[in-house]
Amino acid sequence: MAVLLALPAFCQEPDGKKINKIKRDSQYLYDESTMKNPQEAYEAAMVLLNQRIDEYVKTKKKFKSSDNIIIKDIASKSERIQMPRGELTRVFVYVKKSDIIPAENSTMRENAGKKEEEKDDAGKLKSEVTPITSSGEAISGDASLRLSTPWQQEVVDQLLTCATLIEAKALLNRQKAEYKVKRIGTRDNCRNAAECFWVVGDAAGNLVTVLGPGAAERTNFRTLQRDALENFGNATALWFVMAK
Repeated sequence: MAVLLALPAFCQEPDGKKINKIKRDSQYLYDESTMKNPQEAYEAAMVLLNQRIDEYVKTKKKFKSSDNIIIKDIASKSERIQMPRGELTRVFVYVKKSDIIPAENSTMRENAGKKEEEKDDAGKLKSEVTPITSSGEAISGDASLRLSTPWQQEVVDQLLTCATLIEAKALLNRQKAEYKVKRIGTRDNCRNAAECFWVVGDAAGNLVTVLGPGAAERTNFRTLQRDALENFGNATALWFVMAK
């Protein structure tokens, strides 16, 4: 998804009261991330803000007939607030809803809400996540391997739309704040690998797949086939435990 988001203006005053005021104001969309590295925290917060924008677009009639949307004058219309939190940095980003408009024949981003409503020849909604091989070819997976709890499968599906592990970590932090995920971590602090879901990446930090819990075998939610964490060697990976 191509996104028209230039670097927002800085807010030099680390004002927690300003953040709370923005959160209470219905005219804004916002999100945040807290990490050790301020730039990574900013990038993760922007990923989450993009997702907020997509969610907002899906609910508004004025966007239904538009294939694309544009966020006008984003450089001056959006801001970030950066605050220290112990050894970490909290970055809060926000934009006015009024600056998100339908657009044609402009530099714009794809309307994710309209894309989700596209139907196949049978008149059914197309699936958000299509099982693919590591080479990118579509395959026929075993649908019975999908999670039986819809909201848990939705968490996995959202992770599979992330391009990088940084995006996935930001999404997991948000899901944790919403009490859908209990714990997250990396390989070096995992006490029980078998009980965890694993988000697996490649050497460049790109997201490869999400694996379900299991000892000898796990569900590969990208391919909807049986797989194992060991098949990915020492690849960079994040673990998480889903809430019940």
